[in-house]
Amino acid sequence: MCTYESSSCQTGETVVIGENNPVGSGNKGKRFCPQLVGTSESFFIPVNIPSSFSLVARNIPTDQTKIRSFDCILRINEAEAGVQSTFFNESYILCESKEYMYADDLLQNNVSVSVQWNGQHYIDDPTDTYVTLYKCSVNGGSCSRCLSPEATPSFLNCGWCGTECNVIESDVCQSNRFVNQNETNLCSAPAITDVRLSHNYFF
Repeated sequence: MCTYESSSCQTGETVVIGENNPVGSGNKGKRFCPQLVGTSESFFIPVNIPSSFSLVARNIPTDQTKIRSFDCILRINEAEAGVQSTFFNESYILCESKEYMYADDLLQNNVSVSVQWNGQHYIDDPTDTYVTLYKCSVNGGSCSRCLSPEATPSFLNCGWCGTECNVIESDVCQSNRFVNQNETNLCSAPAITDVRLSHNYFF
């Protein structure tokens, strides 16, 4: 795809011209530009777990002689975390597996995604694509809270492992029994381990 003045484009390159450009015909207007396509599918990525995700797109340039790389870039807490695409075609981009983390004490954190090719050209994103990072541990104060669908939505697949709320792929859940939200009866009953008298007495 030619991304400069049309006079510099070479034979065989895809040329997209402006809506109001009186010269030329064919691929005219932004609908022919490389762009991400919004879908009803949402991506939920647990923190500290290597995860990949895919993006639906259109008009993606695929000429291997001109495309060196595609990079998927997540903007997390004003910082950018980028990974290369492991596969792409005209309508699909697969972003390679990577661990992500964020500092905020939030169960879910929506972060924007952009795609860049050859380290300089951004693919249009008319629908503002994002993925959702999440931390099960935010609701890890107790087994019952971790497994409560009101506190921790079931689609996040969090569970109780020993003394932590996490996903089954985590190290702690690999070394401890994973208790899911259908097994709340397996949560240990609370135990009173200490009693302290208050300085305020009421009669």
